[in-house]
Parts: sequence; C-alpha cells; structure tokens
Amino acid sequence: MLSVGARNVVLTIDAEQTYPHGSGSTIEEYSSVMGGHETFSVTGDETVKVCFLDGNGSSRNYNPSGVFPAGYHVQLVNVGGEDIIFDSGVLASTISAGDLGMFFYDGTIWY
Repeated sequence: MLSVGARNVVLTIDAEQTYPHGSGSTIEEYSSVMGGHETFSVTGDETVKVCFLDGNGSSRNYNPSGVFPAGYHVQLVNVGGEDIIFDSGVLASTISAGDLGMFFYDGTIWY
C-alpha cells in the first residue's frame, strides 16, 4: 500500500525488507528502543539515515534537530507496536507499527 499525503509518502512493507540506495549515498544506521521522545541530527557526512525504532509501549516523536543539507534522506522503520511521529512540530507524519516512512529535506522543509 502506498499512501501519499500533501507533504509525505508512507510506504507499507514488511519491516525486515530492504531496498537499494542511490550511488554516492553515505548511510548511517540507527536503532533504538525508545525511552521517550527523541531528536536526531547530522552526525557526520551521511546523506541517508536509516532508523529502526521501537516506541517501547508508547507512541513516540522522532524529530529533526539542527542544520541539515538539502537532499538529506531519512528512512524510518517502525519495528515496535506503537506509532512513531516524524517531525511532530511541523510535518507530523505518523509511521504505524511495521511501516516504513521515507522523508526528504529540500534545504527548507521536510517532505
């Protein structure tokens, strides 16, 4: 199933499925059993962040913080049983249990 909103695309797949990335991408992988809401930032030269998040019994927010380069790409896999809200203050895109959310930064806003 592919759901397209005004500013986001959520692709529903099996949480263990993988897919190829464009050449030249520097990828950072991040996993968390979340104890609360979390923020993330650019930690090096990565252009893609692949996140495996478990809300640990509660719906959680996962928010960008700091400066991001245009073209930055976040792939968020919800491996838990609760919703994860990406960019809760602006985009507020809900990733349900077992779903994958893909988000892109254009230098101004997240899509």
